[in-house]
Amino acid sequence: MAKNEVATIEELSGMYPVLRPDSDVAEILATNLGGDDFSPYELDQIKTPAGGGQAWTLESLDGEDEIVKTVEGIIIFTQMQRAFYESDIDDGGGGNPPDCRSNDTVIGIGEPGGPCVECPYSQYGSAVKGEGQRCKQSRIMYVVRPGQFLPVALKVSASSLKAAKKYLLQLAGRGHQYTSVITSFGLEKDKNADGIAYSRVTFAMVQKLDQTQAVAVKAVSESFKSALG
Repeated sequence: MAKNEVATIEELSGMYPVLRPDSDVAEILATNLGGDDFSPYELDQIKTPAGGGQAWTLESLDGEDEIVKTVEGIIIFTQMQRAFYESDIDDGGGGNPPDCRSNDTVIGIGEPGGPCVECPYSQYGSAVKGEGQRCKQSRIMYVVRPGQFLPVALKVSASSLKAAKKYLLQLAGRGHQYTSVITSFGLEKDKNADGIAYSRVTFAMVQKLDQTQAVAVKAVSESFKSALG
């Protein structure tokens, strides 16, 4: 939707199948998985670009990537994570699964593993470069985009965590759950203390859903969370 454009209830239901009161998205998810769970890495990914990029790259079924300035969708679940790579990204570590990961930022699974709060790699100053943490925090936002039944996993990196938390608190302060609004995700360029450019994610509420739509999304959210391993 264009800025300041508000869709009608009927238009929204046409754009987002999960909003329809008779939506069978939750049933489809349960039937297709047959009680099996899945990980965030098995969903389509949307990653924050490197080097201060201000456009998102979206995967498509035909193999042709789509470049867009903003991504709009409904957040159905959000999850804090940690990931530690023994080899730095510059040494090829970023192309492999993390050596240690945590889906709750409490307990790490892998090597070194154990309580995250006690791990030396979770401490500020442990990063290979700079004063950050070597075990990186991120927030995964599972976002259902227009025309889709399952969410994509939009990864909010450490540099944008404050902005994400501020947005979620702003929604709460206005009595909105994140599942009850359409959110727009943008990108802006910034620089760290060393002058290195990076991309910061921006967040904005596009439109509030009506009560019936919000209830439908909530049901899909609960089904999704129960299947997420």
